[in-house]
Amino acid sequence: MIKVNKGYIVVIAIILILFTLFIELSFTPVKVKGSSMLPTFNENDRLIIEKANLSDIKRNDIVIFKDINKEKYYLKRIIGVPGDHLEIIDNEIFVNEQKIEDFCSKNENKNYIFSTQNPIEDITVPEGEYFVLGDNFDHSKDSRHIGTVPFEQIRGKGILVYWPLKDIQIIN
Repeated sequence: MIKVNKGYIVVIAIILILFTLFIELSFTPVKVKGSSMLPTFNENDRLIIEKANLSDIKRNDIVIFKDINKEKYYLKRIIGVPGDHLEIIDNEIFVNEQKIEDFCSKNENKNYIFSTQNPIEDITVPEGEYFVLGDNFDHSKDSRHIGTVPFEQIRGKGILVYWPLKDIQIIN
């Protein structure tokens, strides 16, 4: 008969509970709904969002935020950080007077090329807020429509695509 020390079982149980709490408080799975982030993410893709480390949000991060007016969550790309000067003119995005060359580089399909439906002619991102865009510009409700996003509304940062299995990747 094997004799098990009850102290080890208690320690292992505590470690498992703490680990589970850490995972629950730090990460959450998200299912992509809609086409606003095509071609980067497809409808029904599943991502892991990091909730804990939001202090280092930077341009090009994928974030999930809550629109307090509609009680709805959005998944978008950060284009402008606090203090940035943005312009969207003639299908081109400028941040601090520098053209963003690589933002549309993944968008090989003409359906994803930016349009001037909602041009932004000169905005400075307020302190503590972010300017977000969907990668599928013509089919995205983003800062062009709802304004800049306060830091307090950002719930997490995309870190991993885990479904479908063929598309597993770390989000850069």
